[in-house]
Amino acid sequence: MGVEMNHIFKGTLLAACLAALPLASAAQGLSNSRIADGSSHTFAVTYGAYANQADADAVMAYVKRSKIPSFSEPAVINGRSAWRVRLGPFSTWQQAEDAKAKGLTLRSDVKAQIITLDSSLSPVAQSVLMKTTPVELFQAYSENEVRADQQYKRKKMLVTGQIRSIRSGVGDQPLVILVGGGRFEDVYARDIPAAQAVRLNRDQVVTLLCEGSGTIASTPQLKSCIVYSL
Repeated sequence: MGVEMNHIFKGTLLAACLAALPLASAAQGLSNSRIADGSSHTFAVTYGAYANQADADAVMAYVKRSKIPSFSEPAVINGRSAWRVRLGPFSTWQQAEDAKAKGLTLRSDVKAQIITLDSSLSPVAQSVLMKTTPVELFQAYSENEVRADQQYKRKKMLVTGQIRSIRSGVGDQPLVILVGGGRFEDVYARDIPAAQAVRLNRDQVVTLLCEGSGTIASTPQLKSCIVYSL
């Protein structure tokens, strides 16, 4: 790596902000990014946040030499203006996995994560997307199911938590059981595509994009789920 590129990568990467990147804004990629072909894709890989557009463009030019597609999007991180770089977009999870591995050979200091770009959500909806955890969901439904339904049922949300187990449900549909508290305190996440479910593991922390679906036998239910990030 040349001295100039090393300066761009090391000097302007907002390293302190990487761990705090808001997950909801990652879904804005298709509407806010500089993608020319206008096609519909579903996955991308996070590849750092930079102080200005010029630095983000330099990073994209660098990865382009390795034939990795990329795009950028403006963001505000901890009150500071920044530009995020994403590898992609990709139409399959495997393509994103391959790009992530290749991108990490170019830079090992980036927190590269596969994310889902949900183009079905409007930019406004994405910016206010509800964020919660399985523990919060289970506690809310334990305290008052009527109130919890008003808060969560039929609403899109990002749910970040630990996986207790992955099972084959009715009709061999994947069922991901999230830790909602103690041993028998679970949240059920349904409809995750099999291609994503096979890559999940017990005890892994995952963020899912789901729709609230009430409870069954006092167990909170989530439907229409997809893996948002790992």
